[in-house]
Amino acid sequence: MILTRHMIRAGLVAGCISMIFAGQAAAQAPADLGELASKQSLSADERKAVAEGVLREIEQLKGAETEKARLSARQKLIAPLSQAGDSFREAFAAAAGSELAASLKLQFEPALDAMLVLAAIEHPATLGAISDAMASRYAAVRYLAARSLRAMHAKLKTQLQYRTAINALSDAGEHETDPATLRMIYQALDFSETQKQFAGAGDVADALGKIMKARLAMGSSGADAVADSVAYQAAQRAGNEAKAPPVQLVEGLAGSLLELARAAMSDRSGGRAEEIAECETALTQILEKHGGGAANLPRLAEVARGDGDPKKIDAALTALIGSGSAKGLLNKAPWNLPVGLPRAQAEKKAPPAAETSDNG
Repeated sequence: MILTRHMIRAGLVAGCISMIFAGQAAAQAPADLGELASKQSLSADERKAVAEGVLREIEQLKGAETEKARLSARQKLIAPLSQAGDSFREAFAAAAGSELAASLKLQFEPALDAMLVLAAIEHPATLGAISDAMASRYAAVRYLAARSLRAMHAKLKTQLQYRTAINALSDAGEHETDPATLRMIYQALDFSETQKQFAGAGDVADALGKIMKARLAMGSSGADAVADSVAYQAAQRAGNEAKAPPVQLVEGLAGSLLELARAAMSDRSGGRAEEIAECETALTQILEKHGGGAANLPRLAEVARGDGDPKKIDAALTALIGSGSAKGLLNKAPWNLPVGLPRAQAEKKAPPAAETSDNG
């Protein structure tokens, strides 16, 4: 199936990708790869044979000229993985990862083919290529890359591995323009949802804070309530598990809360109350975990659900971020944020041009 410009721009990346995967039914594996796939261990010669077989099948994929031929070539290439032992999958991943990395930088169809294959492998040996795919100009490729990193959470066991993934997701999230892909980036960063007491929770907290602050600077914070909700849930988990006070994350959450509060002051219908509640809940739980003092703060969400009185909202904000000579909770240790949370970013930047189209 071909992803059209209209599908992607309408935010249907996730649905289109699911349809593509559904089309990747099992195919018969090449004879040499199929025979080696189920082996529990491979000799050096057998690993070489796997690499040669993978490269040969990738060349067939690159040479496919029709949609049907591309699908058939992808099916044939990944077929051995259905019965693969650990040794075979590692050899397969090492060969495919390095070979497909270059295709990710090409036009839409070869880039998508490469990412679909990498997604099917699910092995840390492809981490470099998948991380590079997070910088693709195509939303479908970025979405698939983020989803693949999420699927590999349990396999990214070393600090180098999970930090590589977190950094790639963070860098992409700061500039992401496709709503579905942004949501998947937040889900992929939520290691604490899939792994309790995740060792890299502090790194995730910093990454989420960076994305939130970047989106505030671009003026795109609050543009997608669904994505923001995913971000706040991930922030709450990472912030609670972080060993040190996650200052950058708290600054990002507080800035987001400030933007939502400003919107609530302009529209007193209570339409932003639930968004405010989610952001405020994440922030206050993190504050209580790392130093306390948030339990007695006035709740912005309650004001927004009520009459939305700007004076009450302003008082609640002052208690949190301060105003003028009055210091709020976040202006004190361990947070030490500037009074009133003036953004160094005060001048909102336009988001960089990122192509989310297909092969057009």
